[in-house]
Amino acid sequence: MSEKTVLVTGAGSGIGKATAIALAAKGYTVFAAALNAADDSAIAAIGMPKLIPVRLDISDIASIDAAMVVIGERLGEGQALDALVNVAGVNLNAPLHILSVAEITQMVQVNLLGTLLLTRAALPFLLRGPGRVVLVGSATAFLPPPAISVYAATKCAISGMGDSLRMELGMAGLSVSVIEPGVVRTPLVAAGPAVLEKMLGRMGEGDRTRYEKLMRKIVQMSASPKAGVVPEKVAEVICEALTVEKPKARYRVGIDSKAAALLRHLPDGARDFIQRKTFGI
Repeated sequence: MSEKTVLVTGAGSGIGKATAIALAAKGYTVFAAALNAADDSAIAAIGMPKLIPVRLDISDIASIDAAMVVIGERLGEGQALDALVNVAGVNLNAPLHILSVAEITQMVQVNLLGTLLLTRAALPFLLRGPGRVVLVGSATAFLPPPAISVYAATKCAISGMGDSLRMELGMAGLSVSVIEPGVVRTPLVAAGPAVLEKMLGRMGEGDRTRYEKLMRKIVQMSASPKAGVVPEKVAEVICEALTVEKPKARYRVGIDSKAAALLRHLPDGARDFIQRKTFGI
């Protein structure tokens, strides 16, 4: 392949889908990785020849290995993968003790461990050229609200992963950028009200009295039709990170992300005070 190539995870919907489409429109051959056959069909139905569906569950190492075999065969002997965009993620907002072990494990496996393992698996292809790695983090990495501790933990880890890999892979000529959006109007966010009711349904009276107001406030702030930015805005920033001569280490997307980045410099007590006021706790 002589054209630019990129692997985008989470391409079945939201930021991943918008990014895959935007990069294909710019002439990239896009390996659009998605979780199931329905997503594969939806990607194919877009009708862009440069969008190539790839089945990938980043929480399963066997699936990662199989996907890299497919991509290696499509690239051809000795050809480089020019970029990897790690988008895939899951989120279940609830106090820590309300989440099951399986739910906590899933978030860590998808958001963090899968991202690490996929990046590792893609490196032999990326190192064949001046490749680029993009990690989609979150503004919650530097101003985590209450009741999202697991998600925030994974996104804080993604931030640290980006900082370390930026120097490590920079020694081999690769660039690493972390994208840190605030609220994005994705299906994941749109599912917030349904997830809220599920979590409240498993809580006892004491926990509901303590946490329900907070949880509803968080969903209300993020699931509003006017909240945050559209996925295409994040995709635009990802495209910039892949195409500019000297990509930034970090890109903050949305007013809420930029405001959170400023607030992180306040003393802990001041930040806690602002968050308590914001969420009415």
